[in-house]
Amino acid sequence: THNLFDNFVAELTFDGHSHAVIPWCPAEAGVEASLRRELPALRALGERVQRLRDEMTRPPSEASPCGCSPPSKEGLLALEKASEEIAADAAKLPVVAAVALKASNAISTSLIIAMEKVAEAAKLRKAPGRNDAEMAALEKAEAALGERIESLHTSLERLSTEALNVLAVAAWREGGLVGARRFGSGQRLVVRGTDGAWREAAAEEACNLDGGPASLHPWNHAPLEMSLDAFEALRAWHTIALRAQHSHIVDALSGRRLDALKQCVAIEVAGGGAELASVVDARSLAACLRTLHEERLAGGEATRPPATLLTAGPASGKTTMLSQVVVLSLDGELVPILIKAQLLQQRLISSPDAFATAWNWVDGYLRIEHGEASPLYRMLRQAMMARRALLLLDGLDEGGTNREQIERHVTEVLAPEGHVLLATSRPAGIDEDRFASFHRLRLSPLTTEQQEQALVQRVGDGRSAPLLDYVRERVPIDTETGLRVTANPLMLSMFASVFELRTGLPMPSTVVGLYKMASDVMLSRSGAASGELRRLLQAVFFEAQVSQGRVIEDRLLDEAALGLERPEALKAIRERARARRRLDGNLRSSGLDETALLGRAMAECAAEVRSACDSLPGALRDALAELRSRVARDELPLLSLLQAEPLQLQSSHLSFQEYFAACAFCEEVTLSGAPPWTWQASWANTLALGAEMGEPFAKGLKRAAGVGGDSLNLCGKLGGDRPTALRAVIVLSAVLTTIDLSRNDIRREGGVAIGNALAVNEVLTDLNLWSNGIGGEGAAAIAEALRSNAVLTNLNLTRNNIRDEGAAALASALRVNAVLTTLDISENEIRNEGAKALASALCVNEVLTSLNVSDNDLTEEAALGIVRV
Repeated sequence: THNLFDNFVAELTFDGHSHAVIPWCPAEAGVEASLRRELPALRALGERVQRLRDEMTRPPSEASPCGCSPPSKEGLLALEKASEEIAADAAKLPVVAAVALKASNAISTSLIIAMEKVAEAAKLRKAPGRNDAEMAALEKAEAALGERIESLHTSLERLSTEALNVLAVAAWREGGLVGARRFGSGQRLVVRGTDGAWREAAAEEACNLDGGPASLHPWNHAPLEMSLDAFEALRAWHTIALRAQHSHIVDALSGRRLDALKQCVAIEVAGGGAELASVVDARSLAACLRTLHEERLAGGEATRPPATLLTAGPASGKTTMLSQVVVLSLDGELVPILIKAQLLQQRLISSPDAFATAWNWVDGYLRIEHGEASPLYRMLRQAMMARRALLLLDGLDEGGTNREQIERHVTEVLAPEGHVLLATSRPAGIDEDRFASFHRLRLSPLTTEQQEQALVQRVGDGRSAPLLDYVRERVPIDTETGLRVTANPLMLSMFASVFELRTGLPMPSTVVGLYKMASDVMLSRSGAASGELRRLLQAVFFEAQVSQGRVIEDRLLDEAALGLERPEALKAIRERARARRRLDGNLRSSGLDETALLGRAMAECAAEVRSACDSLPGALRDALAELRSRVARDELPLLSLLQAEPLQLQSSHLSFQEYFAACAFCEEVTLSGAPPWTWQASWANTLALGAEMGEPFAKGLKRAAGVGGDSLNLCGKLGGDRPTALRAVIVLSAVLTTIDLSRNDIRREGGVAIGNALAVNEVLTDLNLWSNGIGGEGAAAIAEALRSNAVLTNLNLTRNNIRDEGAAALASALRVNAVLTTLDISENEIRNEGAKALASALCVNEVLTSLNVSDNDLTEEAALGIVRV
């Protein structure tokens, strides 16, 4: 409720009002009746205050030197009397008594001073033949009077209609009335009794049933959508369907069905803090979610939603973990509802109106998927209304262009509604403040012991020895974690599958090599794949990655094929689509970003793209037809069929899409979306894989982004997810000689990332980091890189707050660096200690020819110490 003073009476429907109940406290006895009695008086009080404020507002008078119409003493006395009466009446209302007292005191003070100023002005006004000094005094007195009247206005604002409404809403919430529902006589409800059993009852009888609850709260009742018998029958069917869907995980490489609880790697969970210290695996996580629900069933005070965010890197087992939680929750009271963020995104784009009329987006999604009249939809809806649904949202990071919208809905709507909720995401791009109220968990990397146990279980004790030796000695190290890549469950599973399917052949030595070998194995498992089909698959994955969507629509297959052989034709169609989009007011006001807008516009050009594909070479047309045919029969393991008509598919695992997108950059591709330095977090893993591919990827990224020459000016242009965008620039730095990154606020983390890159860079000669706030730590990381970097000659660190800490680190590096000729560290709050370190370093450095230390906190002696060197 946002306005308790509205006079109109509207029919309340379940979907038509807010369902936020967190923070929650039980309703205090008599509070609602008391507030309802006071509301008319509060409304009347606000109206009296408004009339009084209107009376105080008079048109300006030319007779007054200050341009205002000064009130008379009698007018002020009348104003005082009216104000005191209002404040006295307000003090009788408990909701606003404290504010009324403060307002009364402020009003009295303002009026007393105003009286004095009126008397002073009247005396000055009566003086005959006023001179300039007296006129100035009169103007001053009347100006002071105007200030007092304005102060009186401010004091009365404390009792305005708007201010009183805010106080009433606060009292409504503090009294435990937010989240309370009102039902008409005879309204049928489903009610949870103290014995845990659910019963049907009329609203007026709900708390009088044998074993019924003492009072209604959001977690123990809901409007009746269907009879309990029908609900339980449908729930039993739903349980069977979920068990069949989630009890086994299909290994993408081998096609084997693995028991989700017995044959999949047991992934450990950590990071829950004291509240979730008991959560260490899927079983204890499922138990914790049940406990969060049981706590809410008690109906006590709740200041934090029963919501949890589980994060882990790419291919770390988040989806498998959710499948395990589903299976482990099927025999409890909670009804699991699992939704993949990429499918939610697709529905948000294709059916926005359905979500606008739903009470939350889970309800809107289920209505679209099952149909509004579907008994299954009504059963799931009733479970949500009673807060007995377990909402599982998989892959928030896969929400593409709608990621922020989805995350905001999860945190601002679903969580405050009080649902037991578990969401998963990669950590890249997570807004920590947005999820501050959530419980936080993360998946732990597999230990060496866990890896070896899983491999023995997978390939058998007799065959595992060579594989174990390989994992212990030759598996590549993840540069970010410092762990072997087999600490990642998908990587471990891929190594095991490749070992099983390629017995006796060499194993890959890099992550990129593993993805190549794994994708080859997957394609061969489903039958021979022509070179054109592989080429087309890569283009499809690239276009999917650029579109920031996991769901690949049929039109994207045509666009990928056309882009391979006739890129100029695809570019022309996209330009026409962009032009139409700019003229379409509905699209421009839709709230979609540029990538999503282009996707919507291109959907309207699907027939034009299909027609253009008719002129493609026969081999590519055959590959396009084969791709559609095999996907429709679900015979292409790299792609999963979502819908046959119209055709919708997705990569079997997002990391394969990211791998093929990285491969595409090594060839002739052109970006149709945002430039790399404005990329979102969805590109992070593609960049990580591309970095391992080395120079071919860097050159391809540069070419695709349209960067000509050897320099790149990004002054103030870094956007998107800052760490991801900076990582893209770092990749580009391997094939550029000059980069201007000034005014991008990359801060300490960015400075450290650039330092790590400079340590191995062999090309970049000129780097401008002016005004980025990297601080002493960032400067120290760059200084450490300068010890080994043999190419950078010009470095600008102006206005970065590096202080003495950064200056000392740079000085230490200058003692051994043999290539840097120009260093600008002006405006960095460097003091004498930093200057002394620099002067000492310059005594041994024979290369540096220009050092700018202007606008620092140096004494003349310290500055001269540098100059003399």
